[in-house]
This record gives sequence, structure tokens and C-alpha cells, in this order.
Amino acid sequence: MAKIKWLTQKQVKTAAAKSELAAVRCCKKHWHQIATATKAEFLTAKDRNETSIGGLHCALCVRCQYTTCKGCLLKQSGTRCCSEWLIACIALGKFEEKESSYRPFKTAAHKLYKKLAVIEKKLAK
Repeated sequence: MAKIKWLTQKQVKTAAAKSELAAVRCCKKHWHQIATATKAEFLTAKDRNETSIGGLHCALCVRCQYTTCKGCLLKQSGTRCCSEWLIACIALGKFEEKESSYRPFKTAAHKLYKKLAVIEKKLAK
């Protein structure tokens, strides 16, 4: 298996500044990397600050002022972000606290990737 070449914060920042579509594509790639990474790959990259589940590693977060999520395409009414992201956060927390396996987190990451693919398709029209 090929080693994952994680998106850099510079690549994320560049995509965020370029356009909404570029930010969505970058965000989609970010979540695809997370969804396809092994547990060891993800944890190593996370420990090295090469990836995370938001903030400076997410082009939509960077583009949409990640403290307020203003204008984010994933934001749902009354929440900070989309339900898939919230589920991923909870699943990651439970995994890190050894309350569950890695699988629920990977499943949530894959669902977020799929949601971004739908958004990308709409924007690309």
C-alpha cells in the first residue's frame, strides 16, 4: 500500500482562497485521505500535525472562518457543522478514549466524503 501524502496546510490555504469549488474539492480529498487511512496512518499523521478533522487542515473551515463557520456549505441550521462531522468528532473521541473501535470513525469520515462529493457535483454544474 502506498504511503498517504497528506495535504499540507499551505495546499489547504491555497484551495480555500481560490474558490468555493476548490475548497470543496480539497476538503473532499482531505476526508478521503482520512477515510482510507489505516488506524496507524491516521494516528501517526495526527500526532505529527499532518492532519486533523478540521481547522487548518480543512479548506472549508479555512475559507469559512472556522470559528463561526459563516457561509460553510456543510453547516446545518442550529449546528456548528454538518451532522456527519459531528458524528466523526464523537466517534474519534470515543476511539481515543478507548470506548469504541476505529471503524465508527472511518465510517463517519466516509459519509462526510460522500456528502462532499454531492456538493462538489452541484457546484461543478
